[in-house]
Amino acid sequence: MLATLRKFPGTFYLANGMEIFERMAWYGFWIPFPLYLTGSIADGCLGMTDRERGVIAGVATGALADKFGFKRSG
Repeated sequence: MLATLRKFPGTFYLANGMEIFERMAWYGFWIPFPLYLTGSIADGCLGMTDRERGVIAGVATGALADKFGFKRSG
């Protein structure tokens, strides 16, 4: 098995490592972000309702999908 892993070029492992860090950054933001939006103002959060939070998350992810979404190749 180790011989098989050595057949891949270094760029393969670099690209996969970058993808892992990108995923960690994405989920590292999107997991606590809704808690910050809906947490109490007394705790230093924004105190929004779940509906307001949903609108913000939907618009934000929709804008990202529109900007960076499907791209034609070729």
